[in-house]
Amino acid sequence: NLENVSNFYENNSYIFKKINFKLNKNSIIGIIGESGSGKTTFIDILIGLIHPKEGNLSIDNKFINTSNIKSYQKKFGYIPQSLYLFNNTILQNVIIDEKNNSLDIKEKVIKILEKLKLKKIIDNNKEGIDTTVGENAIKMSGGQRQRLGMARLVYHNREILIFDESTNALDKKTEKEIFEYIYSLKGSKTIIISTHSLDMLYGCDKVYEINNQNLNEVKFKLK
Repeated sequence: NLENVSNFYENNSYIFKKINFKLNKNSIIGIIGESGSGKTTFIDILIGLIHPKEGNLSIDNKFINTSNIKSYQKKFGYIPQSLYLFNNTILQNVIIDEKNNSLDIKEKVIKILEKLKLKKIIDNNKEGIDTTVGENAIKMSGGQRQRLGMARLVYHNREILIFDESTNALDKKTEKEIFEYIYSLKGSKTIIISTHSLDMLYGCDKVYEINNQNLNEVKFKLK
């Protein structure tokens, strides 16, 4: 829950003014708004990266504060508009700091990559999943980099997944395929999607718009 949350700049210009928001477990929520409206700031407040100037953030009726913020943040998996990928293998970019490169882990990662339409990049390189991607994955296209970031998020199996304009580098066909995969997680994950692609929010339970310092539910029929 966000309760009467306000946030403002140093000049006292409000970004949000007394907004209220409730996120139910295993729901899928869409967030829309023009560039600069505050979508990313809203997400940062929800994750606890920014503390609101006024109001409260709580989960299961427990207020989030300095004593429990770390455990709260571990519930989230976050794909921002631009993410950093390591000059390492495809596998290590997904599992990050796990040391066990067992066959079971590799098979799990390959299955995730296949669902995210990245299997071809493995099949086309003799090193397979151990193919290096270069500094910030320069050897991959923008769309492939975004999907590799998504594979990382899915692999680490967080309860709440946030996609912040994370399909902006994809063509429409691939974007549609990725959203189909995201919506296949419905019922098992809580998901927040921030996007300009309104037509991609067809699988959301609710859609909210950030506009004029407010957060309001959008009343339109999703496909």
